[in-house]
Amino acid sequence: MDAPLGPRSSEARRVRRLVTKRAVREADGVCVVEGVRALTAALSAEAEAQSDVKVEAVYAAPGAEAHEALLERVRAVGADVRWVTREAMQRVADTVTPQPLLAVVRLPRRSLEQMHDVSLVVVLADVREPGNAGTVVRAAEGAGASAVIFCRGSADAFSPKVVRSSAGALFQVPVFQGADAGEVLDVLAQRAALLGVAQPINRRQQVKQFFGVVAHAMTPN
Repeated sequence: MDAPLGPRSSEARRVRRLVTKRAVREADGVCVVEGVRALTAALSAEAEAQSDVKVEAVYAAPGAEAHEALLERVRAVGADVRWVTREAMQRVADTVTPQPLLAVVRLPRRSLEQMHDVSLVVVLADVREPGNAGTVVRAAEGAGASAVIFCRGSADAFSPKVVRSSAGALFQVPVFQGADAGEVLDVLAQRAALLGVAQPINRRQQVKQFFGVVAHAMTPN
């Protein structure tokens, strides 16, 4: 086995940029996931038919040996497993006490024109707190939403904090982002979508709101 990558290696610096800079993530079309649960969800999504999710590389620090079966799944899909020092993982990870597994995952960037199923669409309007945004994605996936839309001004759907708080749901439901709220509502109204709207309020209210307070059928004029 090659020597583990250190905190100053070029790969560690790249991963740190992906973690901290939205523009870099968008340019590369990837997100960074941390921990066993999120990596397992990404691998499960990749195994689904016609999935656009792709685990590109996994970085394993001391302690990852306990998850050898998961690492075998990573190798089976053709992704690289690269060992890093504990210091390198602490340097690149988004969490204060990182888990020993971190992965770079390619996710499709979709436009509204690619949204085919509008049976239940959840829209995040100006939801800037990543933890709340991830919670809404998790609730949406659990309720069987056909799509989740992050309007311009909301948190980055593919930031590490949103990915983490979604508990893997981000890989299970189509996610769209970047359009203005007015444009989103116009498109959904034209297509008679069932709509749930999440606005920047506290988490309990946000989940309650999604599950029916403002969810309503939108029909064309």
